[in-house]
Amino acid sequence: MKKEFFVLILLLTLILAFFVRVHAQTQIVEWTRLYQWGTWDTCTLTKWSVPKSNTEGEARWIAEVNNFSAFYANIRFSSFDSYNPEWWHPSWWKEVRIYWNITGSFGNILVVLVYTDEQGLWGVTDEKIVHARLIINGTSNDVLAPYPASQCQEERDYFDTHVPIEVFIHKVSSDQTRFVILSHDKVPPIALIDHTINVDITNATWIFTIKHSGSGWFEGSMDMYFEYYPIPNAQPAQPRNIWDLFWRNLQDTGKNFAEPIKGFFSTIGDWFTVFFSFIGPFIWNIAYYGVQFFPLIFLFWFLDAIITAIHEGNLQPLGYAFQTIYNTLARIANTIVNIANTIWDYITFWS
Repeated sequence: MKKEFFVLILLLTLILAFFVRVHAQTQIVEWTRLYQWGTWDTCTLTKWSVPKSNTEGEARWIAEVNNFSAFYANIRFSSFDSYNPEWWHPSWWKEVRIYWNITGSFGNILVVLVYTDEQGLWGVTDEKIVHARLIINGTSNDVLAPYPASQCQEERDYFDTHVPIEVFIHKVSSDQTRFVILSHDKVPPIALIDHTINVDITNATWIFTIKHSGSGWFEGSMDMYFEYYPIPNAQPAQPRNIWDLFWRNLQDTGKNFAEPIKGFFSTIGDWFTVFFSFIGPFIWNIAYYGVQFFPLIFLFWFLDAIITAIHEGNLQPLGYAFQTIYNTLARIANTIVNIANTIWDYITFWS
């Protein structure tokens, strides 16, 4: 009995010692809200929610951190969805940007998470994407602005509600800091970012920002501590589809080349968005109501050809009508086949 009691006391002592060792470097950091604007149901440092709406909002906090040693954050969403504010919009999205801007004599470091729920082709496609970035000495107010590979580490992956994203920042030595962002979409988790920078952030100003835009709603929360949490083993991110593979291949050949190309296609996409938002509904209405009258057009055409053939005593008008309709349908079918062949050739080009 005494031996069992001694073993129990020893185990409790070891557990307590481990807990003290892991959490011995806990820091109490005071955050001060700088501002808040826009639409929110809840907006605190660690809890946020927005009702179903086509709105935007932003909030920011600041803290002075001295004698830094470690940082940990765990972000998760219980709901995150987008909706179509107007039926004629071909695509819609909801975006939430969460980022820390660490500034000091060393310059600035941005740790960025951008969550997006995007639907396209009137709801045919639906993707939830998280985009992680680590930017050194960023110069743009846009956290998604393009940077060369030497200045920006980034990765994208799918996410789902209730799947946490973890952020680890560990002081490795007096002049090295390790930044890790893990997605727990799989087991083991996916390392979106795992990069060590030759920088000392022992004394720095931390600015935390959360910003949302687009049509949708979400509810999320965060645990955030300035203390040491061990970093679990993780696997590298893998391409999820052909477009993901395409951009990764571009980045492998040189990110300075890939980013302008991505920017170009993004601009083209914006033009198409404007086109479909303003001109699209007009064309859509013409096509939608025009198709409904096609059967009547063909019917009157046949009646006209039949009446003409009877009146003239000649079947040539009726044959001409059949030939014209056949040629029209053949051209439409041929166009569809050519489009399908083009798409298939592009897909097999990457295989």
